[in-house]
Amino acid sequence: MSSGVQQFTELLRELYSKPNYLIPTITAQREFRTNNYQMGSASQLEDLFFDTLSFYSAENQVESNPKRRTGKESWDYVFFDQPFSHKESLRGGFTYKWQPGKRTDTKKWHALEPTVSFSEPVVLSFSNFKMKMQWTSNIEENGKTIWGKIANFNYETLNSKLYAKNSKLIMGSYQNKKINIIQSWDQPEWKSLDLSGVIKAIGKDNLLERDLWLISTEKFKDKESLPNEIFIETEDILPGIYILELDQLQGVEVVANNKAHSVSNETAYKLMKESIGRGNYLNIPLWPTIFADITPPNLYQIQRIKYDATMKPGGPRAV
Repeated sequence: MSSGVQQFTELLRELYSKPNYLIPTITAQREFRTNNYQMGSASQLEDLFFDTLSFYSAENQVESNPKRRTGKESWDYVFFDQPFSHKESLRGGFTYKWQPGKRTDTKKWHALEPTVSFSEPVVLSFSNFKMKMQWTSNIEENGKTIWGKIANFNYETLNSKLYAKNSKLIMGSYQNKKINIIQSWDQPEWKSLDLSGVIKAIGKDNLLERDLWLISTEKFKDKESLPNEIFIETEDILPGIYILELDQLQGVEVVANNKAHSVSNETAYKLMKESIGRGNYLNIPLWPTIFADITPPNLYQIQRIKYDATMKPGGPRAV
């Protein structure tokens, strides 16, 4: 790992461990994507990511010396003299270049070149709201291992019919597909939790080490006592921020359509799994999206506030 990548990864861990930085950036994943006007939400999230890091760096790590792309640079921002390309993804795959592929006689689109090599590391922000998972345990009932459905706790799963009945909310630490359960809530207990209650339960110092999951208990007769640990079965990748280093991004297979060349979901999954093994992964909880402000912004009102401020005596002057 290069020194710039390592310093940047540590900067992210430091920043996201603080609720006043974590919560606003994660709620934006819902606000910008699903409850906004749908105009370039990925670009807005990238801008928010950079602005958040820059603001934090100005107060805590001036030596990171952040820079933003201003022209046709291949990178999106620089920290610690290391350029990075930023990608936002809901399914894993991400765009490499906004250039259409070529069509064949079968009317299928193909990449102009089958592989590409990146010129800088990629920061991949992956918001996997719809993971397909099951849980099992070492406990048996009537000679059978108990199991059930489980989902990352976020706004997509909050009102899911799958968890309308016989569900519990659990909080714990996740590692190597095992969750050590620290606390659990029944309905309607977990439905009455507010933001401050969740933060208090998790602990301000544990926001990246602990997460929330909603689990079904319909196949578990003794619903009053959960096992201390459960095991996760899934082929999906956990949400979070993945740093893909430059040596991983050489000769990467790409696909194409009528708009762009992209790294497929399957290829991106392989790269993300490598990043986990290298320690270039930051678990980002998605439960804050439940508390997002779902009111679309009134763009005129925002501009009007700026106008009124300009018209006041002593307001901004033309340069």
